[in-house]
Formats: sequence, structure tokens, C-alpha cells
Amino acid sequence: MSLPAAEQRALRAMERLLEASEPRMTAMFAMFTRLARAEMPVSAERLARRQLVRSGPDTIYVLIPVLATMALIATLVVGLATSGTPACRTAALSSPRSSVISCAGRELRPSGHLAAR
Repeated sequence: MSLPAAEQRALRAMERLLEASEPRMTAMFAMFTRLARAEMPVSAERLARRQLVRSGPDTIYVLIPVLATMALIATLVVGLATSGTPACRTAALSSPRSSVISCAGRELRPSGHLAAR
């Protein structure tokens, strides 16, 4: 691999400055170069791919409590969302002047009982 001349000059200038400021490191690099001269360059190491999700008997012990917790939370959310006061009863209680309020085909009498029409 060759670099353009301007980049080569910049690298050589940095190398000279580094050699002048760190003579001990220069000596260590020279020793490394002599020792590694006969070595072949190392190619890229092949790593085994890890699985993101383990499949085995241990997985079931983690998966069951997680699914049970999710089901419990979903049940609580649905229960809380549907347990509010019905809209008909809220309307009847908020307007005490009228004796009968019609809501979706039902009548709510002031006593709070629903009657079908």
C-alpha cells in the first residue's frame, strides 16, 4: 500500500518527532522489529458467532416467570382500564335536576337502578 507523497512526508515528520521525544520507546520498537522479523503476518482471527438466545433447559426457567409476570401485568392493566364508573351513572349523578337520563337504550333513575326500555 502506498500513500500520496504529502501523507508520506507528514508521517515521516511525526516519526522523527516521536523518536526524538521518546528514545526508550524507539529502542523497544527496534527490538520488537528484530524479534518479529521472521514471523509471518497474522491473518484475521475467525471468531465463533454467539447465539443471542440460548435454547436449552435453562431458558425455560427464565422464560416462564417472565411470561407469567407479563400476563399478570396485562390482566391488571385491563382490569384497571375497565373498572371505572360507567358513563351513564356518571352523567346521572352529575345532573341531579333531571329525574330520568337515557343512556344507550337504558334509563337511569335517581335511585341508581338501570331499567331497560
